[in-house]
Amino acid sequence: MHAVWLQAIVLVGVGAILQLPLSAQRSVAVQLATLGVADVCGDRRVVVTIGLDSPLQTSDSLLLFEFAVGYDPTKLQFIAPLFSGTLAENTDYNGSGAIDSATIRVWAFNVTQPLRGTGPLCAVLFRYRGDCPDTTTVRIVYQPEKNQEAKIVFGSLGSALVEAVEQVNSDRSLTAQFPDTVLRMRAMERRSVQLKLALAAGTRLRQLRWRLRASGSLSIENVRLSSQDSVQLVIDTLSPNLVVATVSSPSPLAARDVVVECSFRLVGEDTSQLRTEIVVPACACIGAIHDDTLIVVADRSSAVHESIASTVRWIWTGSAWELRAPFGQHSELIVWDALGRQLYARDSIEQAVIVPVRCDWCAVLVRLQNGAVYRTILSNESEVR
Repeated sequence: MHAVWLQAIVLVGVGAILQLPLSAQRSVAVQLATLGVADVCGDRRVVVTIGLDSPLQTSDSLLLFEFAVGYDPTKLQFIAPLFSGTLAENTDYNGSGAIDSATIRVWAFNVTQPLRGTGPLCAVLFRYRGDCPDTTTVRIVYQPEKNQEAKIVFGSLGSALVEAVEQVNSDRSLTAQFPDTVLRMRAMERRSVQLKLALAAGTRLRQLRWRLRASGSLSIENVRLSSQDSVQLVIDTLSPNLVVATVSSPSPLAARDVVVECSFRLVGEDTSQLRTEIVVPACACIGAIHDDTLIVVADRSSAVHESIASTVRWIWTGSAWELRAPFGQHSELIVWDALGRQLYARDSIEQAVIVPVRCDWCAVLVRLQNGAVYRTILSNESEVR
């Protein structure tokens, strides 16, 4: 009987021992936090910290940890693990390695001294890869590793949201600019002006879409790049009143000028405009856009100039040239030889003028009082118009 009771006592004692944990363990949650945001137009780096929801004590006996961190490789690029300023800063060993293209492991351990203190265990440095503002998630994908003697268990596994934004900066500008504000033209005259698309420092884009609108009596004939380089100009629409074009580059365009040659004709005498409209590019680092307008004023006196100029006649008298014209409206006469040397000049013309020179390809200028200019060439004994 004594033996039976002794056996029962032993069995009860063993059962009680088996029902007790070998060592008391507490559950801790793994928390991820993002420090700051990625700027798609500036510093694209972002830090994600890995920590616990409660401070570590020496009694927790945590000597080793390893976290498997998952991320979207199309949006983030893993740069390096960070231990400076964390609980793992002075560990005996620490490092990282790739598990696959979307997962990296970060680890650290001490040989004898347990980790303790408040703050993140470690951190991970990423670089945002995209050109557009967006969000993505970094998370713990596997149950973390620890030393068997640790008196903690990892409970919930956290994640962190990484945000990429475009920080506003008005210095990053894109400016369209004509060389002049006002341009005077005669009816039916053709002109070509350079439109400069200036990208300020800090501006970055690969593609720029813009429109050129003509109003009044202005008719657009062509647009082209003034010089050839890696930049390409694609004309989507070309009509007398509208040009829609795209400037593109195989690599991001930094601070530079893109110069476009714009050719047009004034078909009437209305005051007209040539106006730029830059389309705000998507996912481009541009803080401000400045368009420009060229005002084209018709020179309505041009018809009078042509009428007067048509009455100007040079007659060879056998020994000299004689200018015959409706005088009183002429204010200046200059004659140059073929080498550009001035042969004759008069500031006023009140009567028929005899130019006592024998010309072989002489250039002649007659200026009218209203500003009109008549030019011709005198060669041997004939006028070359």
